[in-house]
Amino acid sequence: MNCRTEKGVHFLCKVPSELMRCEVPRMILQPIIGNSFFHGFAERDEGCEIRLQAGLRGSALYIEVTDNGEGIDEKRLSELRSWSYTSGNSHHGIGLKNIRRRLEIIYGGRSGVAVSSKPGESTTVTVTMDRYRETHRTAEGGGYEDIGR
Repeated sequence: MNCRTEKGVHFLCKVPSELMRCEVPRMILQPIIGNSFFHGFAERDEGCEIRLQAGLRGSALYIEVTDNGEGIDEKRLSELRSWSYTSGNSHHGIGLKNIRRRLEIIYGGRSGVAVSSKPGESTTVTVTMDRYRETHRTAEGGGYEDIGR
């Protein structure tokens, strides 16, 4: 993984091999991982970890990104979950809203973005693409890959 940062970040990827070649819409994961750096690791230079997991639940593809950063306080988390939040800074909060909107347009159903967090410990963002199997094919297999630092 190419990463332009001076932070010591360990990236773990736990994706079944059958899903490693799955196509997902562009700019779905980048804003989420970017948020880990911008918000989660803002005050940390070492010991940063991002875990990416993916799988199928019925016909839906889910991708889960977890960081061990600062977490999100309960008030902000509630605002994020309401999807009606605003920000004084024009670029804050746009990424997750755009991802959610695009997934709903492309995949419909229960597609979307869910955010959970433990302040001071971690944040997890789960992206769900409902009816993924109906529009994409996957190969057989399974596995785990650690793509390093």
